[in-house]
Amino acid sequence: MKALIDAPRPLPALRLARRLERFLSADRDGLLFTLPLRAHADAVWNAGKPRLLLPSTQSVDAAGTYFDPRTDLITSALANRLRIGGIDQATKKQGALFEGARTNTCLQSEAFDNASWAKNQSTIAADDTTAPDSNLTADKLVEDSQTGFHLVRQSISVTSGQKIVISVFAKKGERTEINLRGDGTAGPANATVWFDLNAGTKGTVGADVNDSGMDDMGDGWYRCWLVFTADASDVFTMTSIIGGPGSENESYAGDGSSGLYLWGAQCEQNVEYPTSYSKTTTASVTRAADDFRFSNAAQANIKTSAGTIYIACTPEADLVTSVIWDADSGADGTELLVEAGVYRFFYRGEADITGTTAPVRGVTNVVAVTWKTNDFRLYVDGSEEASDTAGTPGTMHTTLFVGINHIASRWFAGNLAHLHSYDSAHDAARVLQNTREIQAWLGI
Repeated sequence: MKALIDAPRPLPALRLARRLERFLSADRDGLLFTLPLRAHADAVWNAGKPRLLLPSTQSVDAAGTYFDPRTDLITSALANRLRIGGIDQATKKQGALFEGARTNTCLQSEAFDNASWAKNQSTIAADDTTAPDSNLTADKLVEDSQTGFHLVRQSISVTSGQKIVISVFAKKGERTEINLRGDGTAGPANATVWFDLNAGTKGTVGADVNDSGMDDMGDGWYRCWLVFTADASDVFTMTSIIGGPGSENESYAGDGSSGLYLWGAQCEQNVEYPTSYSKTTTASVTRAADDFRFSNAAQANIKTSAGTIYIACTPEADLVTSVIWDADSGADGTELLVEAGVYRFFYRGEADITGTTAPVRGVTNVVAVTWKTNDFRLYVDGSEEASDTAGTPGTMHTTLFVGINHIASRWFAGNLAHLHSYDSAHDAARVLQNTREIQAWLGI
């Protein structure tokens, strides 16, 4: 599939230059290719001038969403158009969002009044307030006047031993605490987390929770999530419980009118971290992996004999294995990836160097790699972390893959921005200078 990075319309050279210039490096000596991946900066620098270029492939699934920095709203993706934004307030300005395929197996994700959701000592006021996407589709979970647990839940089938990620967008009403849990036959005993929707902080985290988080979505909304391991091939119940008067009070006498707001429930299976939200109705919905690539020969112009590439990476998880960019065919070329939880620069048959920095969820690193004969180096945030002083650069692959590898088996998860390619191996001082410039553009 082919598409422009932004709206497909011709632009004069001067207008293109203005759209790119705020993200065009002051260091233009040997600059071959610049890809900002930022809002209102859809041009690229190629062959000495700004251009709007057609990627050889730009496949983006419209089932996905992203947090748009231009509107501060959860926004539906457009088919084959990059998602310029993040997954929450913190990552919205950190570049374009790249993710592998994921499936939301939670049904009726925005309709808690539907029969897919069982209610206990509670009712649902449907479409009662504005959701994080600006539509009037958020429901209110209202407690009744009985004493007990006031909740809504859905049973979901899972496989034993798999990591399960459940999430829901929540906003305070008269009640300000919510307990999210995965329990039932396949859910462990203590896969539960309390969230304070007034303070925006997590409370007690159960012993069976592998990971959890509370992401600020603006306007009082938080995406509350947790990860647990299924202990049986059966069903678990994704449960949201209202917290009553006091602190973390899950069983109390309701007043018949108080409650809190819910929207966008999601269950992702056999994964270790939450990704962008996908709406469901009567069936599960799968968002296809992002696939973005340029022709190296005609567009990216990565050179074989010597070069430097910079890129800013903001992962949406503490990544263990992923690909950032790939100009490798399997027989020749180079790639930058995350392997065993640290950054790794690989030049097939010649160099394989591993850094020390571990990618951390929501933290931006500017990673640079340089190469020339008998000199391969990896830098993170301006500091050299690894080098190899033996080897001769070989043939570069004809395609530059961004956020995906050449056989579509690994993907980056998070935001990428400011990919710059040069025709020479930069020294440490020049790497530091250009790294600081990218950090300033990103506000870090």
